[in-house]
Amino acid sequence: MIDKVPRGLTPLVGLQLAAGRHAVTLEAPDGRRATFTIDVADGTRNTWVYDFESRGFR
Repeated sequence: MIDKVPRGLTPLVGLQLAAGRHAVTLEAPDGRRATFTIDVADGTRNTWVYDFESRGFR
């Protein structure tokens, strides 16, 4: 979910978000969840890859 709106299964390729801070919640098939915020700069392309095993981005 992004900003409390379901966006489908990952990877979310080509998703466009407005500039600013966004709340993200990911859920793994086994039920693990990760919630964090991302900051999107105006006019930039961003890639985030979250690793549930290390509980962080890679």
